[in-house]
Amino acid sequence: MRIFKDIDLVEQLGSGMSRILKSYDKSAFKLTDHFVVVTFMFNEIKENPLKTDATPNGTTEKTTKKTTKKTTKKTTKKTTEQILDVIRSNPHSSIKDIADKLGNITADGVRYHINKLKSSGVLEHIGGDKGGYWQINK
Repeated sequence: MRIFKDIDLVEQLGSGMSRILKSYDKSAFKLTDHFVVVTFMFNEIKENPLKTDATPNGTTEKTTKKTTKKTTKKTTKKTTEQILDVIRSNPHSSIKDIADKLGNITADGVRYHINKLKSSGVLEHIGGDKGGYWQINK
């Protein structure tokens, strides 16, 4: 406990027990030969206090989801077009080269978008990793 007090993880040695004893009666404690078992009872929470819906029917949440979906779709399309532009200018670009050229996306992000383009048939890689090139299919 002393270590926890020294690094400010507890406020005062033993202060928790006095608060527990003030809040709960003796029925919360069960003594056995080797243990003290404490059962903390609480009222069921009827409503999530962190819920942020502005209205009971959740229109704010629905609007947020809809806006997020539209924004993601727009951003994905823009990023995909930027990747294709880099490939058009240099079909021998590596994933790292594309990420460096764009500057606003990681290599993993570029890989994600390229995999989507490859699976949809828009893009394919011809040849090996070192000497290969990208081919855009229309």
